[in-house]
Amino acid sequence: MKWPGTEALARPIDGRGKTECIRKWIILAIIIFVLIVIYAKSDDTPESEITAIVEAADSGEPSAKQKLLQCFDNGLTAEKHNEIRRKIYLPKAQNGDANAQYWLGLIAANMSERLAWWTKAAENGNTEAMEGLYWGSDDLGVDKEKARYWLVKAAESNPKAMVSLALKYCVGKRTDEALALCIKAGDMSCGQTKVEADRLTAQIYGDVSFAGYDPEKQKAYLLKALNVKPAPTDNGFDDEYAQAASLLRAWFQERNTNSPSESNVKNAAYCAVIAAVLDRDYADRLSEFAIRQSEFDAWAVDARNYNFHLPC
Repeated sequence: MKWPGTEALARPIDGRGKTECIRKWIILAIIIFVLIVIYAKSDDTPESEITAIVEAADSGEPSAKQKLLQCFDNGLTAEKHNEIRRKIYLPKAQNGDANAQYWLGLIAANMSERLAWWTKAAENGNTEAMEGLYWGSDDLGVDKEKARYWLVKAAESNPKAMVSLALKYCVGKRTDEALALCIKAGDMSCGQTKVEADRLTAQIYGDVSFAGYDPEKQKAYLLKALNVKPAPTDNGFDDEYAQAASLLRAWFQERNTNSPSESNVKNAAYCAVIAAVLDRDYADRLSEFAIRQSEFDAWAVDARNYNFHLPC
């Protein structure tokens, strides 16, 4: 085999030939480098190890999630990922494992397969499948009454489903029932679900049309929400946290309208920064305040660490 450029080395090299030779060797070096990178990126992790990582990641283990991302970086495809999941969950699902049945429904190739697995999982007590049958009822072909039955059933024990049902009750003006569900959900949950439950509780107490309207309780539940840390399985925590911070910002601004004070303004500005750092949709509110750069920098650190403490 002749390497590119060796013909040029076999004869006297003038200036032009030397340039051509160098060019060919550079091309060869680039090709070799690319091949090395491709080889280094190839996934040589044993499948048994990947299987263990996938199962641990699905259970919410943070370190396993990071390892799974590395597997994807090293060449693991979505198709292979789901193939491994099916190998993990199918035997368990066939033996009546509701969690495995839920996962098979989640990665199902079509809606009819998803409906079949989620129905089995729901009948075996999996509340995530029950919620899935409610929220996906249109696509899955589940009638409205059956979908509502599954949501109410899930809300008997699942805090996330309690919040979903509370939202439905709010729309239907069943506010007392919604409030009771939100308080219960907040008391028995953590992470994103707790933030959402406490935030919704605060919103109900802050609704002037609600018979139990209580702005002090509204503030108290927003502060509870903002003293929550994310859970390992959360994937929308920042959005919920920013929404709670923005509501508390509005609370302080309204309070300042009725009772002007420097502390109300500063607390409102702090909440505005927390919300804006975690969700840029709230950034336009920053223009309402005179915030020093040193204050912004310090408060931004609080936002990123979910270390909420009012300055006044």
